[in-house]
Amino acid sequence: MPEESTHDGFTNYETSTTHLWLNNTEETYRWCRLSASSCREQAPVCAQVREEIWTVGQATRYLLAERIQKYVEAAMPSIETGTLYSDLLDSAISRVNWHEIADEFLGE
Repeated sequence: MPEESTHDGFTNYETSTTHLWLNNTEETYRWCRLSASSCREQAPVCAQVREEIWTVGQATRYLLAERIQKYVEAAMPSIETGTLYSDLLDSAISRVNWHEIADEFLGE
């Protein structure tokens, strides 16, 4: 299988599009930026950091990626399971690289 091309610096279309939409409105952009700040504050006391499994940077990235993923998934429309549309939506969401999106909000 050929290597997948990048999309605006992201590994795939799904990640690029998700990032674009998170930046599309003031409300979601502000939520992501505030979440990034919150995750920076939480990371130093994270259990994995205290146990020296992760660095503070790794913990920050993981916490923010997880928070953004939950935010997006909570806003997904309700679609009857076991349909073409639910399978396509699930497939697209599963391809999003949440860590790349977190990196973008942490790097700004």
